[in-house]
Amino acid sequence: MTMLRNLLCLVAILYCGVPARMQAQGIVGPGPAKLDLVNPSRRIVGSFTFTSSSTASLGFDVRGISYYRLLWVPQGTVTSCNLSLDSGNSLDPILGTVITPMIGGITMPPNLPALGPLDCTTPGYYVTTFTARISLYAQITPTITGSGNVTVVVIGYSESP
Repeated sequence: MTMLRNLLCLVAILYCGVPARMQAQGIVGPGPAKLDLVNPSRRIVGSFTFTSSSTASLGFDVRGISYYRLLWVPQGTVTSCNLSLDSGNSLDPILGTVITPMIGGITMPPNLPALGPLDCTTPGYYVTTFTARISLYAQITPTITGSGNVTVVVIGYSESP
């Protein structure tokens, strides 16, 4: 597991510069995304690890983020995997999840239907090519079957990457 997290941090470093190593490790939960001092338009939102028993991640603050890059790596036996990056304007004070999330709301192009869930059975990435819908918070909702896990790194940008 540590090796996988280090691999994803290395990928984040390649995309974001040296500060990404410290910022991409385990930043989960409400609060502002970490500013990348090498490129102020970029923020490391966090890294998350999901299994078949995982529910939605804790909500995280996405104010000021207009574009997203998601990187994911499955490890072990992951027979099916889908992720959605959901939006919302408030967090449950007890659970920390988005209240009434719009499924796929972050990766939904304005005035178009929702983008279907992202297939994460093999290593990959997704980059938004349009300005994301304005939202205060986001969460990742996984649907995984199998005995493995999937690690996801979310990077946000205020300007087009």
